[in-house]
Amino acid sequence: MTTRAKDAIISFLIERSPNYVSESLLRRRLSLHDEAALKEAIEELIRADRIVAETDPREAIGRPVRYFKLKSYDGLPVRETIKIGDIEIQRLLSASKVGFFPEDFNEQIERLADYTNELEQRFVELVKKEQRRYWANVITIFGVFVAILSFVLVGIPKIATYPNLSFWSIFSLNLAQVLPIAFVLALFIFVLWWILR
Repeated sequence: MTTRAKDAIISFLIERSPNYVSESLLRRRLSLHDEAALKEAIEELIRADRIVAETDPREAIGRPVRYFKLKSYDGLPVRETIKIGDIEIQRLLSASKVGFFPEDFNEQIERLADYTNELEQRFVELVKKEQRRYWANVITIFGVFVAILSFVLVGIPKIATYPNLSFWSIFSLNLAQVLPIAFVLALFIFVLWWILR
């Protein structure tokens, strides 16, 4: 169990290299491992001189925090960016000089703000599109209902039967009377659909 915990700690410290990592962050990110096993693994790695431990005393609040990093990063890859959605932002590395830090930090915050605004715009557009589609469907269904009702109320009284005419003659006569109404109602439904699509 300790060997797996040690491997997990080393992998995590390589991923976060060359920065120090707090003990609480280690515990949070490696929560699949037992806390006692993690503590034991940390102490074994320190004794084996594979990791370095530093303590931030935090004297003002009286709660010191231990930080860890690998003893050496020779030949190990250093991840310089973090990918968030479609954008990559620079990681803040402890190897950088303090004087170069502020504008690097500001740039990352601005890129995150731009990405957030872009996401918000996409979300608003998506919601508007879905609302338009919803109302288009509702109004189109309502229009079809009105058209059918109108067709029944206006068209049926015009239908006539004559005993001396053949079926096709009666059909042609009634079709000629009802077709203009059906055409106007179909045009009404199409215009509704086209406006609200």
